[in-house]
Parts: sequence; C-alpha cells; structure tokens
Amino acid sequence: MAKLTTKERVLLVIGAVALIVILALIGALLYALSRVSVTTLRWWASVVTLALPLAILAAYYLGRIETQGWRAGLTQGIEAVSEAARKTTDVAQRTANIRVTTAQRMKRQPMPVVQQMFLPPAVTGMGAIGTTGVILPPQCIEGDVEL
Repeated sequence: MAKLTTKERVLLVIGAVALIVILALIGALLYALSRVSVTTLRWWASVVTLALPLAILAAYYLGRIETQGWRAGLTQGIEAVSEAARKTTDVAQRTANIRVTTAQRMKRQPMPVVQQMFLPPAVTGMGAIGTTGVILPPQCIEGDVEL
C-alpha cells in the first residue's frame, strides 16, 4: 500500500469526522422522531412547511449573488486578458516600427560616383607643353557619368 502524504491524511481525517457527525445527526433525528409526541411532530411539520418558501427564496437570491460574482470574475478575467493582448500588440507594433525605421535608415544609399579628371596642360591653358597636367579635386556626382 502506498504511503499517504500529509495532505491526504488530513483530508481522510476530515472526511471520517464529517461522516461520523452526519451519522450522529441522522441517529439523533430518528431517535427524536420515535420519542416525540404526535402534537410536537405536527408543529415541526407546520414550521418546516412554512419555512420552505422562505428557504427557496433565500436559495434563489444567494444563487443570483453567486452568479453576479461569477460574471464579474469572468468579465475581470476577460478584461485582463484583452489588456495583456493589447499591450502585447502595442509592443509588437513599436518593435515593428523600430525595425522599419532602422531598416530605412540603414538602407544603402547609392554611393556617389567620385571621379578625378586629369587635364593636359594644353586644355587648361595654364602651363606650357611638356609640363604636367592639372589634377582636379574629386567631385561627387550622383547618377550616370557621361564622358
């Protein structure tokens, strides 16, 4: 036989005590009914019969209160889940926006064409024939370069 945990032992003891109490109440009721006079039994039957509609109304109102509490708990749970989902989608949207803007910033811009031109002295008109030509500084040109 398997060993019982502490929780199982406590539940077993509570169940045994509850069973003993219920059996004692049933025994006391049967003993009382067998020893009580007919007039007392009639009074008890009248009281229980008159109390029955009140017990039904009390059970109905307690049920309504419990149902309202259950609905409120369900609504609160749904609102919590929808709020968490909204926050998650907000974070996902912000992350997507950051990724898009980063990608747009990191997108390679076409590199400008850097071109150096060597002009011979005859073209520049600044030097005599036989001297070295002029090297112009690099120029940034976007688009196609025509020669």
